[in-house]
Amino acid sequence: MSIGNRNRRVTVQQPSTERDPLGQSIDDPVAVCTVWASVEHLRGRQFYAAQQSQSEVTTEIGVRYLKGITTNIRPHMRVVAGDDTYEIVAVIPKRPREILLLCKAVG
Repeated sequence: MSIGNRNRRVTVQQPSTERDPLGQSIDDPVAVCTVWASVEHLRGRQFYAAQQSQSEVTTEIGVRYLKGITTNIRPHMRVVAGDDTYEIVAVIPKRPREILLLCKAVG
């Protein structure tokens, strides 16, 4: 992946570990970093489940290597690219200093 392909500014977020005074977790995600990335939509589909229309978009986001990006956190880390939000499903090392984030669209 050449640097010229990384033409979108994205923010990687992780779930907050903070708690409110009652001990409940706060749902606001925390920004981990903002980087340049390539965003490529691999496929999309629409299906009906429970009598409602559902859609799913699979996206590949290429970024330089970022320490700490993982799918071991529940709920998963996510990527915000403009108005779009993606949940990170898998992290794949591509080259020594690059990783691919396989994501699905949220919302």
